[in-house]
Amino acid sequence: MIRLYEPASVSLLGLRQEQSELVKIAGVDHFYTSEEQLTEKYDLIIEGAGALTAVAAALSHSRRGAHILLLGYPDHGAKLPIVIDDLINNDLTIHASFSYTQKSWAEIVELLNSGKIDLSFIATHKFPLIEWESALATIRGGNHKTNVPRGKVFLTLGVD
Repeated sequence: MIRLYEPASVSLLGLRQEQSELVKIAGVDHFYTSEEQLTEKYDLIIEGAGALTAVAAALSHSRRGAHILLLGYPDHGAKLPIVIDDLINNDLTIHASFSYTQKSWAEIVELLNSGKIDLSFIATHKFPLIEWESALATIRGGNHKTNVPRGKVFLTLGVD
């Protein structure tokens, strides 16, 4: 979806190398699996994991004047020490969101309905409810019936 805004490049810091194919489909140019691999500073960082280490990485890899969007949700009461001087001197803007507006929801629905974005690649595994144990094993990484990298795992209620 970020490609709609025509960025020069898109980088992603993830945890699992086996998801590299999904990352390519999503339009990511550079995929890293450890913070040590990051050598650049970024203008916009979207943090979606909710891990404090990911938030710290976002802060430390922000270019002067960058915007950081925090979407991931850490444990309640989680605290991260930050150097306030760095926020001020680097002119960083932090946005946090756990919600959406009616307008943004309508825009996303329009993008999906028009085919401008297609998120179907994210749904990599689907199980009937009766196979919930297999679904959990897939989430945990213990079920490798296919060579498909794991994205989202769905349970269905019907006989599908």
